[in-house]
Amino acid sequence: MKEDQLIELIRKSLDNSSQNISYSAQEKLRQSRTKALTLSHHHSINQDSTITLGFSNFKQQWVAVLGSLVLISAIATYSAWIHEQNEDDQGFLDAKLLSSDMPLQVLANPELSQWLEN
Repeated sequence: MKEDQLIELIRKSLDNSSQNISYSAQEKLRQSRTKALTLSHHHSINQDSTITLGFSNFKQQWVAVLGSLVLISAIATYSAWIHEQNEDDQGFLDAKLLSSDMPLQVLANPELSQWLEN
């Protein structure tokens, strides 16, 4: 079946079904459609107009932007603080010990190895 034939079949089926709807239901549907179209038209007019943006909308947008910036900076600060706290847990202590000016004999000492394991 071609796409055009399918569309025609669906259209005829919908037309036949709509004739079986009671008059009161048709009237309610017509009123709802008119109301939806009116609201849709009114909404599209407000979207195209920059004059309808009031001070409150502008203020709300700035509050949202500033709030987002504060949240992002708080997350970044917390992340940096956590990274600093976990620095010793991530093997940096071993790297610091190995890169220090200690003689290698101290690092080979069995007592130091035992102390590091505890």
